[in-house]
Amino acid sequence: MMAIKRLKEDTEYEEDPCQHDGRVRTFPHFPGNWAMQVFIPFMASAEFENLVTSLTASLSAAIFLDVYKLSHKELHVSVSRTVPIRHYWIDPIVQQLREGLSSIHRFTCALQYPELYTNDEKTRSFLALRIANECQKFQDIVRVVDGIFGQFALPAFYKDPSFHVSVAWFLGDVFSKDANDFQTNLQGVFEGKVCEKEIARSLVLQVKEVHCRIGNKLFVFSLRGT
Repeated sequence: MMAIKRLKEDTEYEEDPCQHDGRVRTFPHFPGNWAMQVFIPFMASAEFENLVTSLTASLSAAIFLDVYKLSHKELHVSVSRTVPIRHYWIDPIVQQLREGLSSIHRFTCALQYPELYTNDEKTRSFLALRIANECQKFQDIVRVVDGIFGQFALPAFYKDPSFHVSVAWFLGDVFSKDANDFQTNLQGVFEGKVCEKEIARSLVLQVKEVHCRIGNKLFVFSLRGT
């Protein structure tokens, strides 16, 4: 049975909720601060998009709310929180990330089942596909990132992280009631689609690099070849 998780890392950081479909900031804007997040990108195929369309259609019909699919450019697995940093921290953090992540080998994992998440503020909920068996390699990456964040007094990642790719979101938290029904319906749709060979292949994630976004800048760190 899928569990409903509380989540912060997928919260948007927009200024005006009225201009951004009701999304709100988790931390306030401060002049000179840059928002930073470390993550692993997920490349979606047409088959994956078809799966997500089926899942979001099922969820939207069940909750009677608009469910917004994330664009293919937004799909990722978080390995850090989104945190505010000072501009002069960028170079040393990026250099340490490049050095620390260079010792981690590339690996392959898979998205295994749909799961529902709600942020701590209960302002937004998410439909995600969760990584199979909580691959140990993700924990290795988080340890590197947490070690670097700690040197700058930045918060570590979650103690028991649930690695996943969020694929859609909607406003509010409607899972307090009839949660099992929502999850059962989603699991049924997922199992009906994943038996198709191409759909199953689309769930495989080959982790070859880690990305870090700081403001409008993107840094890419390649992992070691096998």
